[in-house]
Amino acid sequence: QQNKLARVGYVTHIDDAVLQIDWATNSEYIRASTAGYHALVFHAPIGEEVKNHEEIEKIVWDSWTR
Repeated sequence: QQNKLARVGYVTHIDDAVLQIDWATNSEYIRASTAGYHALVFHAPIGEEVKNHEEIEKIVWDSWTR
């Protein structure tokens, strides 16, 4: 039997196409870069946007997709 992924949450309020996405090393955050030149950070899996710059600066990202 193959491993299957299960959806655990949604981010529904990104207005533009997502060009890049990354996970924090602790899997608590998702970072997305959009076609509208926005860099957005969300709590995973609840999808709530993080707007606190001090909190964002402390996040360690796994990698940045290109």
